[in-house]
Amino acid sequence: MLKEKILVIGASGQIGVELTLALRKMYGNANVVASDLREENDLLKGTGPYVSLDVMNKEMLHVQVIRQNITQIYLLAAILSATGEKNPNLAWSLNMQSLLNVLDIAKEEKLHKVYWPSSIAVFGPTSPKARRSAWLRRSEGQRAICWTKRSRFPANSARDASSKPGRSPAIADMKR
Repeated sequence: MLKEKILVIGASGQIGVELTLALRKMYGNANVVASDLREENDLLKGTGPYVSLDVMNKEMLHVQVIRQNITQIYLLAAILSATGEKNPNLAWSLNMQSLLNVLDIAKEEKLHKVYWPSSIAVFGPTSPKARRSAWLRRSEGQRAICWTKRSRFPANSARDASSKPGRSPAIADMKR
């Protein structure tokens, strides 16, 4: 049986640091590769492997997935909310292109799992505050999409997404 090898993209961020440390406790330090565009967070130094990685550079990402024998990816790359609200197109571009890069590579390399928590930085300055807070309450704690070995990666994720009964529409299983 192949041992899981995890790549955490955005590991130096607020959630990434805590997630990386927790995953290293579960899977072992050597089996969780932290990565970020920024410098390695001080809390991660000396706890396991770290690679500088720009998720928008698909070739660089693909090389790391192969080189590190990655079987799972946690995609946490994001723009801070304030920046995302000022420039929603930048936030959209990072969120969507990084996801497409990861999904293409995951499909090609037959990765076991991809985790992609959504960003709250998708609102512009003209977004009504009441709608924003209502959306956050409805989907709190349920903002991730996960694919497993039993699911097939979609060719077009928007077209193939479908919500399971009893789940928030914020969670979609990708199947054909």
